[in-house]
Amino acid sequence: MYRGDRIAGLWGAYVFADYCRGRLEAFVLRHGRATHLRMLGPRVDALASFGQDDRGELYVLSLAGTVSRLAS
Repeated sequence: MYRGDRIAGLWGAYVFADYCRGRLEAFVLRHGRATHLRMLGPRVDALASFGQDDRGELYVLSLAGTVSRLAS
């Protein structure tokens, strides 16, 4: 769940990805339902995991050896 300040409009959204496609997506949970599904744009080959820093910013880890911070 995104809790950072760098990406306006993403706060509180669940960020996820499909390993095969490497496409990052997000949705907001409202009243037990996923709403506001959106594609975030970047693709990450061999996406393995997510990380979060102490400010709530999200990082994407790839099996290719890269760590990338999500940014607007």
